[in-house]
Amino acid sequence: MGRNQRTDMRKSSVKRDPIPQHFKSVEEAAEFWDSHDLSDYWDITREADLEVNIQRRVFLTALEPELASKRSGRCSSCAQSLA
Repeated sequence: MGRNQRTDMRKSSVKRDPIPQHFKSVEEAAEFWDSHDLSDYWDITREADLEVNIQRRVFLTALEPELASKRSGRCSSCAQSLA
């Protein structure tokens, strides 16, 4: 069975809520998709090209607890200057 045949079967057997034209916030969109399955809407999706340019990197490093406690005061002032 091909993808189109599965999609046609799904369209006829799944009752789904309409996707809002516009979400008021990212949180509203997240709430919608947290309670809905994208596979129920697969027949109305389309391919999209995205370009992402990440400007900031965060590196996390594990420290021994003793060393971390010695550095904590100094690191918090560094973190404030980066914010």
